[in-house]
Amino acid sequence: MYKYFEVTNKAMGQWRWSAALRMLAFCSYELKLPQMGIKWFMPYYRQDHWDKRVSDELIRYKKEVLGFYRPSNKNMIWVRADLADDELLGTVAHELLHAMQYYILDGFPEDPICEMSADEFAEFMVAKYSGDCSASSEIYLDWLAGADYSNGRFDQGPIKTPGRSVIDPVDIIDEPWFLEAARRESRYWREAKKAGWA
Repeated sequence: MYKYFEVTNKAMGQWRWSAALRMLAFCSYELKLPQMGIKWFMPYYRQDHWDKRVSDELIRYKKEVLGFYRPSNKNMIWVRADLADDELLGTVAHELLHAMQYYILDGFPEDPICEMSADEFAEFMVAKYSGDCSASSEIYLDWLAGADYSNGRFDQGPIKTPGRSVIDPVDIIDEPWFLEAARRESRYWREAKKAGWA
């Protein structure tokens, strides 16, 4: 059992905290999410941030985690505070895609496809925005001012149509990160067929 404790924003350091908030804003913009927030946690054995803990309450997981999303607090993601910079930004993006999956599917499916989608999205966002995570931008300034990029699309819960299951109000196959992942997968299969692997 892995144990973690929640730490304050001060445990992050100003630049890392600010960069994570910018990535949060960029992801919220790309995914059309309402205002989201970040909470931080550290491994229980890391005593260097013990004085910055929020409380004595521990977070327990069966496996080691870099971040997580809890549907009980749907506008908040949790990210491990001691990650390397790119890994930190990627984890923010990864967990925000899980938040969108929860909003759209009205639940949280735990399957490899959801994890793979979150990994692809994180890779896309880090490649696209990591250079902007140290500078101000219109997206970030709007987010700081309270912008809700969802325009209320989740206020009534997930969208349902007669005879169909829950669907994404914005078709995910039109998202740039999804198209890029599909291109890479197609290229991989072409190469695999040429090499005789598939």
